[in-house]
Amino acid sequence: TLSLHDALPICRHWLDPNGDGDPSDGVDGYRLDHVLANDTRGYTTTWWQQWKTAMQAVNPSVFTFAEPADWGSHGNDLLGPHDACVTKPFEFAVRSALSGQNTSGLYSEMKSTIASLPPGRTYLCTLGDHDVDRLASAIGTSSSRAKAAAAILMTQPFPPVIYYGDELGMRGVKGNYGSDADDIPNREPFKWKAVAGSPMSNYFVLNSSAYGNRYEKDNDGRSVQEQTGVSTSLLETYRTLIALRRAHTALRRGDYAEIPNSSTVVWAFERIASSAESLIVAINISSPSVTATLDLTRF
Repeated sequence: TLSLHDALPICRHWLDPNGDGDPSDGVDGYRLDHVLANDTRGYTTTWWQQWKTAMQAVNPSVFTFAEPADWGSHGNDLLGPHDACVTKPFEFAVRSALSGQNTSGLYSEMKSTIASLPPGRTYLCTLGDHDVDRLASAIGTSSSRAKAAAAILMTQPFPPVIYYGDELGMRGVKGNYGSDADDIPNREPFKWKAVAGSPMSNYFVLNSSAYGNRYEKDNDGRSVQEQTGVSTSLLETYRTLIALRRAHTALRRGDYAEIPNSSTVVWAFERIASSAESLIVAINISSPSVTATLDLTRF
């Protein structure tokens, strides 16, 4: 365990590298890994609150967010000292909904996620990360499912976080190499080019088994080079949805209200920015077109 006495000088340094009292040349905050509210090694909520108070003394606007060690928790127990937390249950609910083609879990999990959120704090929404199988592998490599996942991520009420490569449909399933190399398939290099080369890193060639079993290959259609400017590509779908979120206050800042509907493959809800706009969102998570009746009696 790192004591506060030892930790604070290191963390203060990166907030204000030259120590002149102006934090504009430092990092804006910290992402904390594998956080427990009461870690047996001594990193308790009290420890984190004392640490955060010391960080705010250097930069009053410092932003800190935690990745919870307990994936079954929304992370609200970490939101005393921290401004935000990656929330894992909704990530898994989305994966389950897309692979099982049923939206009931999206309705129930979003309701419980919002109910657990303390005032003045937020969750961060991600559908993929470096510790789990790639999104495309978890939900199936159908382009329509991948685009539905993008729509879910970009229209739900919390700040979206894209795990690199998900916007290209990169694949990967945890390996079984008997070492830390097991995680390599979830973390293969981002595919800038159709053919591997600079600026891509092929660090995983050092593990011949992981490299030989790699998921991403040259000229497989899952690279920035191959998808840029292709209107039907997953990358351009993400770009369109990002622009949509940026253009609408209701999507960035609005409240969420679920809308029941007649289809089990449609997630429908309203995003409400009271003084600006209200939007109805309906996402079909299946490949075929569907006809759904939205119940707007509460609106």
